[in-house]
Amino acid sequence: MAKRGNSEGSVTKRTDGRWMARVSLPDGKRKSYYGKTRQEVAHKLVQAQKAIADGLPLAGERQSTGAFLESWLSDSAAQKVRPKTLRRYQELVRLHIGPEIGRIPLPRLTPQHVERMLANVQAKGSSARTVSHCRAVLRNALGHAMKHGQIARNVAALSDAPQVPEREFQALTPDSARRILGAVQGDRLEALFTVALACGLRQSEALGLRWGDVQLDTGSLTIQRTLQRVNGAFAFFPPKTARSRRTISLPVPVAASLRRHALNQVEDRLSIGESCEGIRA
Repeated sequence: MAKRGNSEGSVTKRTDGRWMARVSLPDGKRKSYYGKTRQEVAHKLVQAQKAIADGLPLAGERQSTGAFLESWLSDSAAQKVRPKTLRRYQELVRLHIGPEIGRIPLPRLTPQHVERMLANVQAKGSSARTVSHCRAVLRNALGHAMKHGQIARNVAALSDAPQVPEREFQALTPDSARRILGAVQGDRLEALFTVALACGLRQSEALGLRWGDVQLDTGSLTIQRTLQRVNGAFAFFPPKTARSRRTISLPVPVAASLRRHALNQVEDRLSIGESCEGIRA
C-alpha cells in the first residue's frame, strides 16, 4: 500500500463505538481526532486539512496566545499597517496584553480572560484609551485567527468594551492664531506655520508638502503625502485614508506667504552658490 501524502486523512469507526479521523502531518507524523459521529470527526478532518494547506497550527494544538500574537504581528500586521502603528501594536502586546493572557492556549481564551486582562491593565494605571486600544488590537488579531480557522469565535469582540471618555479639543481662537503668526513673522518657517494654521493641516501633512503640490496660479494645494519619523529616519507615506488626500483653496495671505518663501529659497540657493564659488577661487 502506498504511503499517505501530507494532509491526507481517513475516517474509521473504533471498537468502542466512537469515530476516529486521522490526518498525515508535514513532518510524517499523524494526528487523530475523535467524536461520537462520523460527521463530527469528518468536520474536524476537513478543518485540519485546511490548516495544513494554509500553513497554520492545527486546532487543539497548544499554541499560546502570546506566540500567536507575535506571529500575527510579524506575518500579518506588519504587511498591513504603517510602521508607527505597528510599533504601537507591538508596545501594547509587549507591555499589556502578553503579560496578562500570553500564556493561555489560544483555543482556550474566553471573553472572561479578555475582560480580566482589560481590568488589570486599567488597575495598573493605564488610561482608558490605552485599555480600549488593547481590546482593539486583540480583536483585530483574533479576527485574523478566526478567518483562518484557528479559533471558532472572536472572544475579544464578545467582551465588554471599556468606557472611554470623549476627548475635548480646544481650537485656537482667531486672536491666538494671529499672535502665533505674528511671532513667526520673518522666520524662515513662517510659510509653514501660515499654511498649517490657515488650511488646518496635520503636522505630518504640512511637513510632507512639496512645491509640486502647490498651485499658486490657481491658489490651491493638494495633500498627497505625509512625512513621518520611522526608526530614527524620516520617510514619506501616502495619506492614511482616501478622504485625507484632498485639494485645499489657499487664502490670499497664504499664497502671498508661499510666494515670499519661494523667493527666499531662490536667494538662499544663489547665496550658497556664490559662497561655494568664493571657496573654489
